[in-house]
Amino acid sequence: MNPRAVQMETNENDQDDDEEVESALTKEACSQTDASAATVKSMSPPHSVVKNYEREQFLSFLRAIYNRVDDPNARGPPSIETTSVLFETVFYEPTLLCIRTPITPTGHRIATLRDCLFDFRRCFVLYADMMTALPEICALTEADRITVAKNRFAPFYWWLACCWTAKVGCDGVCYSNGSYHPSEVSQKAFPEARNVSRLSVESVSIPLRSLDLTEAEVLIGSIYNIFQEFPRPPNISLESEMIMEKGRDKYTRMMINCTPVGEPQSAIRFGTISMLQASITNLKYLTSDNIEVSDVLQIVPIDDWFVVFLDYLRNIDYLNFKYFGRIFTFKALLYAV
Repeated sequence: MNPRAVQMETNENDQDDDEEVESALTKEACSQTDASAATVKSMSPPHSVVKNYEREQFLSFLRAIYNRVDDPNARGPPSIETTSVLFETVFYEPTLLCIRTPITPTGHRIATLRDCLFDFRRCFVLYADMMTALPEICALTEADRITVAKNRFAPFYWWLACCWTAKVGCDGVCYSNGSYHPSEVSQKAFPEARNVSRLSVESVSIPLRSLDLTEAEVLIGSIYNIFQEFPRPPNISLESEMIMEKGRDKYTRMMINCTPVGEPQSAIRFGTISMLQASITNLKYLTSDNIEVSDVLQIVPIDDWFVVFLDYLRNIDYLNFKYFGRIFTFKALLYAV
């Protein structure tokens, strides 16, 4: 036998054995890798669990702000006769407007004009607290932050007021201080030019009542209304627009995720809520000049920041009225329903 031929055959057999061993090792390694990946995957929480955790963390954050209460013995807001306050100042120091009292939207008594004004102030304090704590708002430039803050208070306010009204079932607009402004003209403690109370009940509160919103939907919905621009805030930079758009997408997903129904129905439920945005925007513009200026308004202090805020909501003719013997020129007072 040819020794060279025997050697070649032996080398080929050894090579085949090496390939078989290598193949076996490769398969074993792949199997171990797949097993490790499967183990890691099984140890990782499902996406829905992560979303639920983020939602609950955000809800805890909102509840803490919503339930924040100041010492009742704390000094109240300064008198307008001695102090003039800009919007920017009140936005960053809202307790200049009023202290944080417990929010009690029970609607058990008819509101006086003083109740109406205090409700407006307390809700603005809540709004400022939430706005200055949101990461998206903090990421805006200073100028854009103030522009957005002046533009989005009305939708935030109307969302909460209509949700409270839907919850307690009162025939009128429920305030944060236990009172409500009736829809029936004969029951009102102060005049209302356009009967916006009834419109808000019929166009927003009744549809919300049929949905029976959860606490999560009410709280997250208040933030959703800040970012659901309708229309888009005027005169903000492109960078700020992008931040607001990302925030809108984020809180839209969170709003859908917090619905108490299954996935197919959650889209329908959210769609119903979204369609109410047009009605809320309508209320925003209707309430720009709907308080009749009368002697009863003489008890209402008109702050400089308040006038600046009103400038962002409408453009109407200037009116003059006497306030404790002094003449003020101002635009018609926003009806804080």
